[in-house]
Amino acid sequence: MFSIKGISITAIIVHYKTYDLTKKAIWSLHSLYENLEIIVLDNFSDDGSNEKLLKLTDEIPKLKLVSSSRNIHHGPGMDKLINENVNSEWFLTFDSDCIAFRKNFIELMIEQIGENTYGVGEKLYLDSDGFMSVDKTNSYEYIHPYCALFNKKKYLQLPPFEKHGSPCLTNEIEASKKGYALKDFPACDYVYHQWRGTAGTHGYKLGIKSKMQFVKWKTKKLLNIK
Repeated sequence: MFSIKGISITAIIVHYKTYDLTKKAIWSLHSLYENLEIIVLDNFSDDGSNEKLLKLTDEIPKLKLVSSSRNIHHGPGMDKLINENVNSEWFLTFDSDCIAFRKNFIELMIEQIGENTYGVGEKLYLDSDGFMSVDKTNSYEYIHPYCALFNKKKYLQLPPFEKHGSPCLTNEIEASKKGYALKDFPACDYVYHQWRGTAGTHGYKLGIKSKMQFVKWKTKKLLNIK
C-alpha cells in the first residue's frame, strides 16, 4: 500500500464520458507518484471510454477501474469508492478535469494533518445551498474536492458525499459540528483545475432542487441579501 511519512493514501477519480480529460488526470498523478494507487469509477459511460480506461490499466499497474451499472453522479460515485474500494487511512479526491503539474503537494498536505484533522485542500466559503459566499460569518467552510485529502475513518462517521453541485457540503458541515478540522491548502499551486470539465459537456443533471437553489442564490445576490 502506498504511503508517505507513514500515512497510507489512495487516490479516487469519478469519470463520466470524458476519457481525454480523465486520461490526463490519471497520467499527471502517476507521473508524480508512480506507486500511488489510483481508483477510477466509470459512471456507466456509453461512449466507449470504459473500454479505453480498461486498456489503460495495462499501462499503469497501480490503476484500478470500477464500473457502475448506472450513472450515480459525482458525490455518490466518490462515496461508493470510499466504502467499497479504499483500504487506506486517507484518500485523495481528484477531479477528472484536473492535471497535477508540481511535485510534493501530497507531502505538504500531510504536513497539515493534526490529530483532529478531517480534510486538507483549498478552502472556500459557501452558503447553505452550496454557492460561493463572501460573508464568512454566515457561511460554511468547504474544502473543495477537486484535489483534497480526507480521513476515511472520520468520513465513515459523517453523512456521505451526495448528488449536489457541492457534493461534500453536508458532510463537511457535520464534520465541523463534530469539531473536526478542515485545513486550507493552496492546491491550485500544484494542480490545474479546468472546472466544469464534465458538467460543461454533459451538464450537472441535478434536477429541480438544484435549479431552485440557483434561483434563490441569484435573487439574494440581486437584492444584496446575506
